[in-house]
Amino acid sequence: MQLGSSLGLQSGRVELLQAALGLLRTRRSKRLQKAGSPCVRWRRMNAGDCTSDRLVEESDREKLKVPALTDWWGRSDVQVESASYASLLRCCGNVKALQYGKRVHAQIVRGGYGGDRFLGNLLVQMYGKCGCLEDARTVFDRICQRNVFSWNIMIQAYAENGCVDDARSIFDKMPQRDVVSWTAMITAYVQNAGGKEALKLFWQMQLKGARPDKITFLSVLDACAGLADLAQAIAEGKESHASIIHGGFESDVVVGTALVNMYGKCGSLDDARHVFDKITQRDSVSWTALIAAYSQNGHGKDALELFKQMQLEGMVPDKITFISILYACATLAALEEGKESHASIIESGFETDVVVGNALVNMYG
Repeated sequence: MQLGSSLGLQSGRVELLQAALGLLRTRRSKRLQKAGSPCVRWRRMNAGDCTSDRLVEESDREKLKVPALTDWWGRSDVQVESASYASLLRCCGNVKALQYGKRVHAQIVRGGYGGDRFLGNLLVQMYGKCGCLEDARTVFDRICQRNVFSWNIMIQAYAENGCVDDARSIFDKMPQRDVVSWTAMITAYVQNAGGKEALKLFWQMQLKGARPDKITFLSVLDACAGLADLAQAIAEGKESHASIIHGGFESDVVVGTALVNMYGKCGSLDDARHVFDKITQRDSVSWTALIAAYSQNGHGKDALELFKQMQLEGMVPDKITFISILYACATLAALEEGKESHASIIESGFETDVVVGNALVNMYG
């Protein structure tokens, strides 16, 4: 094989593995939403348990209900309560229905709820999700007796739209902060390539006496893994790990998996394995994180052995697991193991997946 072809295949394999790791982060993110991300937490504290609201369960239903409900509630003979407006504002924000959100806003004012802090907070959230930051800020500025949720929501609105400096300006003006405030600002930095700033804020948070929670640590670990300086990444990661142990989160499956992922990205496989062994209730995501760590650091044989152990433990591999395994097979030129994995992929129904298909092509190539 010519050098150019070899380099091209190697580049393609690296891109596939990076795609797998991206999917792993996405899946972890979805799981975190159930666990309680900063946004979900403040919603629950400020607006009650949103999971019971059937209007926001499915985006397709929301898209159908938003125009119908705004038209119905816009009638002069229909009396609407604050909780009903809250449900519709969530719908508008979730499907980014700015036009209807503004109509709801107008109805709220006409209905005499213009000074309602609860609805004001949700209006800021709705405008933020729709990317209309000017209106979000206008509503925020008009909220009388803003509470910590009001400030957190405004930070979240700026952060979701990439306006980190504006988010920090709001953060710095807060009369009081809670763990959600600190975590939202840290996450804003991480999501906008500001890992160093995120870590500075994390240590400042602890100096101020604020206690990080699992969501804080997940963002901090992402910040560590994203640092360009590998030595600094490992050093910051180990310090964060010590804080996680102190907080009692090391055995938590989500935090533990994030630690495995962080150490894997830093090439510290012994630490990744040490953390993995301490997770009390490992799941397929945890196994996949460790397999990916070994695979991406050139330890294909160890990755294949872990894959066998994973199956013996009764864990069902998914597309991300298979992509990491196919990468390991490709680097080892392990054709037989690759064919076995291909058979498992067919059995699992992933063969038609584009990313898995590309990984198969690279493995056989």
